[in-house]
Amino acid sequence: FLPALCRIFLDETATVHVLEVTARAITYYLDVSAECTRRIVAVEGAVKAICHRLEIVEMTSRTSKDLSEQCIKVLELVCSRESGSVFESGGLNCVLTFIRDHGMDIHKDTLHSAMTVVSRLCGKMEPQDATLTTCVHSLSTLLKHDDQFVADGALRCFASLADRFTRRGVDPAPLAQHGLVEDLLH
Repeated sequence: FLPALCRIFLDETATVHVLEVTARAITYYLDVSAECTRRIVAVEGAVKAICHRLEIVEMTSRTSKDLSEQCIKVLELVCSRESGSVFESGGLNCVLTFIRDHGMDIHKDTLHSAMTVVSRLCGKMEPQDATLTTCVHSLSTLLKHDDQFVADGALRCFASLADRFTRRGVDPAPLAQHGLVEDLLH
């Protein structure tokens, strides 16, 4: 069933209602067995299609909002076993943008799940990654988030990135482009 469910996400004609139910079904499978993760990432483009749904969410539509929350849950569960696949599908910046733009409009547990995804994916980022600047900007914004879990998660992400830079022998100065040092001193 999982490959068939994933192919629904690849169908551009699928309605938001169908996608929301599909994401919920995938979540149920992942809740039952983490082994299902391999079957999901094996469907080419499935994880990217799930990430894409976060980019085009319409928060004024209840079904679209529910779909985005289910997509976050799916990504969180997939990240527990296959975070590389989510990272390669552009999941880090999709989820960061989603938190930044819609974090106040979603349930707190979804917000925390999204931040868990970000934390796992930051461990995959390399110093020369093309999206580093965007990631650092978003994380810098999240340091000031009202939700302490999100702010702490952003701080852990910076620690992870700084560690990655240090292990590669690269100057971590790009991490401080958006006021990190001042935020840490504050």
